[in-house]
Amino acid sequence: MPMKLLNEAEIGGKIYAGIVAELEELSQKTDKVPGLGMVVVGEDPASLASIRCKEKQCRKLGFYVDIRFLPATASQEDICATVRQLNKDSRVQGLFCQLPLPETLQKKNILAAVDPGKDVCGRHPINAGKLFSGNQGFLPCNVYSLMQVIDFAGQPIRGKTAVMISRRGVVSRPLALALLRRNASVTFCPVLTGNLPEICRTADILVAETEKPGLIKGNWIKPGAMVIDIGTTRNNRGKASGIVLKEVAEVASCIFTLPAGEDSPLAITMLIKNTLHAFKQTCGMQLQH
Repeated sequence: MPMKLLNEAEIGGKIYAGIVAELEELSQKTDKVPGLGMVVVGEDPASLASIRCKEKQCRKLGFYVDIRFLPATASQEDICATVRQLNKDSRVQGLFCQLPLPETLQKKNILAAVDPGKDVCGRHPINAGKLFSGNQGFLPCNVYSLMQVIDFAGQPIRGKTAVMISRRGVVSRPLALALLRRNASVTFCPVLTGNLPEICRTADILVAETEKPGLIKGNWIKPGAMVIDIGTTRNNRGKASGIVLKEVAEVASCIFTLPAGEDSPLAITMLIKNTLHAFKQTCGMQLQH
């Protein structure tokens, strides 16, 4: 079977079409629209560009959007107070703080101030706990993206072996829990694991989240395995530098590359889908009364 390089735009387009269909159905049952609140601290250019992209996508779908811009000098209490205001706003079903936050702030405390029922980025400790315990909660958007990619590829999960190569595990740790919830067997490996090539060859789903370009070799891959590269970065010339070597394509059934960071187009689509899910939960309660 020839290797397939999975297309993020194609997958995202399919999910987006589903969101549009759900909104059309909901519009016949309620006169309300989904609402997304965003808290932005400082003027980081990448953050502002990301927020504008999210705003554009939401407004295109007819969402209510409330963006609160705060200066980089804002105190932690001021930020939490803004979050609490949005927590209480019935027009807002989804809410998040744009990252990164200024280093002087306690990020965990600010993220924990978000109502877990509105935490559409899946960062609140309660949603993390639900993922760990196997209960229903909001998945982090990149993890949700990758689960959608695996399903889109037709890669079975139940009873299969997944291997995660990672040091910090920002994405791969919660992804491992999501795969465990779908009855996969998961092995988590630091880059310096002694028999790493041997372990990789057991993987039906191989996930690489490191900062070491060209780490994964072709002879590390089980024939027909799915390979997910979360470590793609760009050098100072703008050239992509991935973890997975081209020779992997000769062995793997499919490869998906997720750029480093939180704001890939597919992740933004999953943020919107999480917001729609939160809205549907609210509508369900309202429509019952």
